[in-house]
Amino acid sequence: MEDGTVLTSAPGQAFISNAMGQGHREETIGPAPWEMIWLTIWKEETPDFLPHCQDYEIIPFTNGPLLKTLFLSLMKEEVYSDTRSPQAVDLFEQLFLLYLERALGVTEALDIRYNRSRILPLWESVTSRIGEPWSVPDLCKEAGISRPHLSRLCLSLYQKGPGEMVRSLKMDQAKQLLINSSMTIKEIANLIGYSSAANFTTAFTHVVGMSPKTYRTHMTQNGERMSEVTSSPETAPR
Repeated sequence: MEDGTVLTSAPGQAFISNAMGQGHREETIGPAPWEMIWLTIWKEETPDFLPHCQDYEIIPFTNGPLLKTLFLSLMKEEVYSDTRSPQAVDLFEQLFLLYLERALGVTEALDIRYNRSRILPLWESVTSRIGEPWSVPDLCKEAGISRPHLSRLCLSLYQKGPGEMVRSLKMDQAKQLLINSSMTIKEIANLIGYSSAANFTTAFTHVVGMSPKTYRTHMTQNGERMSEVTSSPETAPR
């Protein structure tokens, strides 16, 4: 460590450091071969997975073989890269983080878990009726909670407002249809609740960073996993 402290982790232990703590470097000790996975966890992207430490600590670690298998599967899927790879990669990422939480003993607080289970039926309803306009008052009525409470829950759990959550679900559905169906842009727009193909194209481009036609071409013909450019949702048309 920068302060001269030397830490030695043994099999079954994990070294955790805070990005705001002091710097450090890693090296293996002894002749035995080591396998090391170094992960950087971004709070903005994984707000519910954040081991708490002021600077650094060594904590017990379990499920190493399973995590290694998931990690290697994730890397292989990235390389394989066909039209279903983005979906597979997302699923592997979710599984990896879930088991990593268990391995480190990092779990959601009871209030976060309760709030997540409380609001999950709302998004299931939105997904099952994705073509409806789903105004914020509609969401509040469906969930049976007040508008301020719904906004607080969404910002706390997803770092998005209720309207942005609906838009994200619509765009997720649109991306799957663009890749895995022969529906026209207009048909997809109508299915997810946009009044015209032009409005849908503008909204999709704003969120994803490319038009629906371009997204479909790249994902189906080239089999590439495109990087999504997410803009501020405040001006995206509905």
